[in-house]
Amino acid sequence: MVRPNHLVRTRTHKSRNAHGLCDVRIMLRSVHLDWSGSTSALCREATLPLARDRYWGVKKKGRAKGSDLNLQLRISFCRASKACAVLLSSPDLATSHAGCACLPMMRTDVSTFIFGHAWFILLLFVVAFGLTASPPPKMGKLRDIFGFATLNTRRTGSDIPELRRYAARDGEALAYRFYESASERILIFVHGSSYHGAGYHALAAAISGSGCAKFVLPNLRGHFQSGRRRGDVEYVGQLEDDVSDLIGFMRQAGLKGPIILGGHSSGGGFAIRFAGGACGASVSNYLILSPIIPTSSAVRLGNAGGWASFHLRRLYGLLILNAFFIRGFNALPIVEFNKPPEFWDGTETLSYSYRMNASYHPRYRYAADLRALKNRALILVGSDDESVDAEALRVIAETSAPLSRFAVLQKVNHFGIFTEAAALDAMIAWLQEPPAIK
Repeated sequence: MVRPNHLVRTRTHKSRNAHGLCDVRIMLRSVHLDWSGSTSALCREATLPLARDRYWGVKKKGRAKGSDLNLQLRISFCRASKACAVLLSSPDLATSHAGCACLPMMRTDVSTFIFGHAWFILLLFVVAFGLTASPPPKMGKLRDIFGFATLNTRRTGSDIPELRRYAARDGEALAYRFYESASERILIFVHGSSYHGAGYHALAAAISGSGCAKFVLPNLRGHFQSGRRRGDVEYVGQLEDDVSDLIGFMRQAGLKGPIILGGHSSGGGFAIRFAGGACGASVSNYLILSPIIPTSSAVRLGNAGGWASFHLRRLYGLLILNAFFIRGFNALPIVEFNKPPEFWDGTETLSYSYRMNASYHPRYRYAADLRALKNRALILVGSDDESVDAEALRVIAETSAPLSRFAVLQKVNHFGIFTEAAALDAMIAWLQEPPAIK
């Protein structure tokens, strides 16, 4: 999944185009973008009135101070150069002096500096709001990239524990399932994107039945039976608070054993995020299966092999707004999931908001989150994983989490990493004697 970082840097320079117009190009560069694909551009044009031309250094003969100018605004995003370009031009500036057209930084007057940057910020807001309000792209034909037909998630027999509830810090009653075991260890396992804990019933039954850990399957806020709205949270980071509250609830219930946090796919990415956050010290070990790390090279095609369809224009707009601490639009959806209707059962969540998606995965500078795993983690991925490039993930793990145990299981895919016998054996062997913290 593509997750550009919040830090936006700017650069301006002046040029004169082929028609003799004085132009200013404003480059927005995000340092941690990981866009995929070949060169492509998205362009928008608009005409804006610009008053107070004295603050922009316009000295056209015969034009009164403070009169309006017509500016042509052109916005382009280029994946290849990983840059956003905003181009302003106006025929009214054709005879401006070379050193003063639209360049407030070249004037020494304080008011010129202030008003020049005010217009630049206003321009950024125009760009950001325009991108945020743009319609989502049309999804292509839905296809089963993971093999949902082979995954039995519709079991409703008595062997599946009933949903229980715990109270989060905001008073919301969130859902989870609990699997008893003779062991004192407690494994809280976070589901992947779109579905919920019931999809991991077979894994929970196998591990709890082996006697190596009690198993807790939460339905994260924003998913089936948890939270007020599907696909959304109240703020970025709320999922970490919810899991921390679940840990506290377990302690209050008298469960004193060490806590192991696990997860699959986006849930594995969330476990990495949790390790690097303020609550990471409450967890002893981490079990991470095929983690999605959006800004890394390990995510196939930048969209988990076709599983996620991103509204990139809205994402870029929201990143600009969040850079200015404007977060009122973070509930807007930015990603839809490629699950064919024949596999729907009414409990899935088919899109995520900006703040949900950000809460679910490692931070943009994911290396710091990975380093927080120290030697406490087991990271497993299949060689045939449809969403995660196993060898790219190996390089990332060796670089950023060298003390963690990492293994690639041959001929295992994205779902097989929690259903195949080889994967189950590897997890059970590790859970029986998880490493202590160094």
